[in-house]
Amino acid sequence: MTVASGKVTLQATITITTDLGETYYDNDVALAATLRSCDYEGDIFLRRTIQWTAGKRALDISFDITRTEVEWPAKLHVGIKSKFGNLADHFERFHDPGELPSIISAWSAPMNATKGTFATSRRVERRFMPLSERPLNIYEDTGESIARHLW
Repeated sequence: MTVASGKVTLQATITITTDLGETYYDNDVALAATLRSCDYEGDIFLRRTIQWTAGKRALDISFDITRTEVEWPAKLHVGIKSKFGNLADHFERFHDPGELPSIISAWSAPMNATKGTFATSRRVERRFMPLSERPLNIYEDTGESIARHLW
């Protein structure tokens, strides 16, 4: 987050790569970026549609949070924009049985502007809902090296 001239902006940069990080996602795709409560199916405070374009290496995201009613702590979530409306952030639940979605969404670590936590680590959370309907969460260190991935 940055504060300048009375404006508070949440900024993030994302990239979409293959599972080993050796190539970037080579298709256009609409993404939904949300700032939301930390609860598993918590409130959405802000939402934006952003466009990943084939050939990109990174995509910047920003939210003006100057005059918003965010209940801190909050997380940034980025995933596929879905035809399921408000269920877009649960895309991992809505794919053909036996097939994995092509892009797995990511959740940031918690941020809390009221306690001075304006930046997060590069660790993201991946959330899955297997057929057992019991949530599975995997944490992954992001960066520009495959040595940072957790399996």
